[in-house]
Amino acid sequence: MGDMADFQIEQGLYEDEDDYDDDGNYDECYVKTLLPSREMLLPWLAADNNSYDEDWDSEKTGKWMMFTKDETVDAEWKEIKEMTEDGKLGISSKVSTARPSVYGLPNQHVIIVYTKDYNDKKDVMRVREQLGKMGYKQKLYYKTDQATREGKYGKGSWLYCE
Repeated sequence: MGDMADFQIEQGLYEDEDDYDDDGNYDECYVKTLLPSREMLLPWLAADNNSYDEDWDSEKTGKWMMFTKDETVDAEWKEIKEMTEDGKLGISSKVSTARPSVYGLPNQHVIIVYTKDYNDKKDVMRVREQLGKMGYKQKLYYKTDQATREGKYGKGSWLYCE
């Protein structure tokens, strides 16, 4: 393995040596194993529902948003990522990283789980129920991607608060 790969593992930027090929280059699964609390290059890490093959209309997508701390984001993201990829949550999910942002607060992150259609309340609430089973018992906010595109944030931008 190359010196850069050894350094990055030593610094805790990646989970283990399996993230690299025999020459020390990043394996194709590299982005999937990054730790959000340590990643400084990418603003987001993402996961897709591997069993979902239908098209969806980006004008209808919405998202549950969970706000979390640096200390717990890696473990929370690992579970959300696995549940998303296994088809047990929405169509995709993402997490903010440690990369500085004009929108973010230091040592805080947001984990987002997308649903394909905010009008499909049954599916939206199915995802919320699953998040509750995963330990997210606090109030969570759900908003449409359209609201985000229109620059609507904070109070009044939420479709659901459950």
